Amino acid sequence: MPNLYETHEGDKIAKVNGGFCGPKFDAEALSKGVRLEVWGSSFDDPGPDWCRFDLIAQDGTRIATHTEPGY
Repeated sequence: MPNLYETHEGDKIAKVNGGFCGPKFDAEALSKGVRLEVWGSSFDDPGPDWCRFDLIAQDGTRIATHTEPGY
C-alpha cells in the first residue's frame, strides 16, 4: 500500500529534484509543478520496496512520476 512520506512546495521542489536520490525531472516539468510528493512502500508490504516521486500541477494533475527501487 503506498504511503505518502513527504510533500515539498516552492524552492524545495528543485532541491529535492536535483538531490542525490532525486527524480531529476526536466526543466519544463518543474516549471509547471507546484508540489512534489514522495510516496513509498512499507517494510511490511509484500513484494519489493520502492519510492515514487510525483510532480503535481496547480490543478492537482500529476505532471510527471519517477519510481526507484528500494528506499
